[in-house]
Amino acid sequence: AVACAGLWFLGWCYSSTTPWHLLPAVAWLMVSAGAGVSGWEALGGLRRAAGLGAAGLLILLSLGMIGRRHFWGQYIAVITGRMSRDEFLSRKFGHMGALRALDAMPSGQMVLAYGEFRTAFSRQMIITPAQCLPHPLVTLLNTAENGRTAARRLRTMGYTHLLVNLEGAKLIVPFHRGNRMSRHGWRIWKEMRERDLKPVHRDDAVG
Repeated sequence: AVACAGLWFLGWCYSSTTPWHLLPAVAWLMVSAGAGVSGWEALGGLRRAAGLGAAGLLILLSLGMIGRRHFWGQYIAVITGRMSRDEFLSRKFGHMGALRALDAMPSGQMVLAYGEFRTAFSRQMIITPAQCLPHPLVTLLNTAENGRTAARRLRTMGYTHLLVNLEGAKLIVPFHRGNRMSRHGWRIWKEMRERDLKPVHRDDAVG
């Protein structure tokens, strides 16, 4: 049980920064804790020392993995003042150019994000629909007659801008079939983007 929890924890260090992804490891730790408490008195001194050593080694390895991913390098540079917040965010997140372009506009914009969820750094209102539900932009593009109609519907819904990350959009497709754009939807998207949208910012993936 301890090994399973440890492997899960190490995997989390490499793949995620979201705390609730650690919850499955808690169940393994509860099983091992119960077994440890009930059987600790029956263990001999050598086995106790081996158990404590293994636990200590696991903790050290886990802290090392966390440090490597979350604390060393650029993080230390920011903490010590050798790197500014804006420089760090620009290096860490490729979409900061798009967010800065939105922030340069007057406040009160209403932005619909597609494929981009790291929007907390912007002062504008950015709507990020849940991944497990059909995305309204995809639904609209899949059913619109043409690009102009799609753009008009977006404005009617109150949206002033779109924040689109096509690379990030690939990640939400498996969560719901309503997140997958049809061929018709792609055609309407390209038509709307070329004829009815005015780009505020554009790079390889985010715009």
